[in-house]
Amino acid sequence: MTDIKDKTIPANVSDTVRQLIELQGDATDRDFCRKYNFALNETNWSKIRRGVYKGNPETAEGACAAMLRSIRERRAVTSKVRAGTKFIDFTPARTVKGRINLLMEEEGYNQNRLVMYLADSGRGKSALAREIVALHGGCIVEARESWRGSYFNALLDVCSALGVTGTDIERSPRRAEKALVAHLGDRRIILAIDEAEYFGPNSLNLLKFLLNQTKVIVLVLAIPELWDRVQTKSYVEARQIMRRTDHVERLDRIHPDEAERFLVESGVKLNGSAAEAGKKMAVHANKFGGFDLLKRVAVRLADEEEHTDDEVETTALGVLAMLGFKAGGVK
Repeated sequence: MTDIKDKTIPANVSDTVRQLIELQGDATDRDFCRKYNFALNETNWSKIRRGVYKGNPETAEGACAAMLRSIRERRAVTSKVRAGTKFIDFTPARTVKGRINLLMEEEGYNQNRLVMYLADSGRGKSALAREIVALHGGCIVEARESWRGSYFNALLDVCSALGVTGTDIERSPRRAEKALVAHLGDRRIILAIDEAEYFGPNSLNLLKFLLNQTKVIVLVLAIPELWDRVQTKSYVEARQIMRRTDHVERLDRIHPDEAERFLVESGVKLNGSAAEAGKKMAVHANKFGGFDLLKRVAVRLADEEEHTDDEVETTALGVLAMLGFKAGGVK
């Protein structure tokens, strides 16, 4: 690990290197290179930023220019996907983020780079995808009905999300695959695929292609029962994907402690009955809405006043009634 002791920028480095040094700040060379998946290792970067690198200058300048673009893209993505919102780090999310952190830090090639988060509607799938892309860079793409039977449609949607464009890629899957692999190179970024219940046997093969031919880390998000149906209908293809999977996290129920923490971290002030409020809210959230219901309740109660657990539950029942639910279910 290289410590940065002399922060003076040498006069003989290019403007690109100068900008990278400024972005690095106090981070060590090792941490800087790992964080942004630098094409040059920390030893080379240490020499480049000190102006003593003896390798091919054009290759180094190209790698530095690509990294500068990558950092700017990631920061733009972070600003866009977070949009000023706060992500509340519930337990399954921490597990998924931890697995992805390990995959991002791995050296060399590992085929098993697929992570799945399976949860019902309102259980934080899209929010988790936005948070992970904001942390590591990459993009989010939503699967759709046309993916069930078309490898090419799925491939073109992924190309578009990753910024691979041009009329040439629309001529054949082979050309699109070639352009996608060339565009990604050795970049280790996140490709989050939401609504993955729209997968079919052909689009499952796209996952296999990405894991075999690139270094992207794929995050798949889907509703558990619908994903189980995909696996049943596409058994052979699904087994090949399972072999390339690093981790599957499945959220079945929201624990009362999680519901309590969500309310408190969302700004709801509770007058000593936080645990009881968490128990009541977990019951309602697990019946319908999940974290989305908790968020709606929190928005209505996030003021300067303290609220009892009964007030929290009354608010939840009001939200459910507004959405068309009553004690016995849907109206």
